[in-house]
Amino acid sequence: MRYTANIQPVIPFKLNEDLNLITRTIVPIIYAESPVAGGDNISGMGDIV
Repeated sequence: MRYTANIQPVIPFKLNEDLNLITRTIVPIIYAESPVAGGDNISGMGDIV
């Protein structure tokens, strides 16, 4: 079994009076159960997009 939660913060940056830049970075947090009995479960971050 594998669970993935995507964290997607939206961060606006004001470049000047008329122009804004909006970033939306996706950070996956992954939890994977061991495929064999007695093995270690693993959790961590995936590739940031």
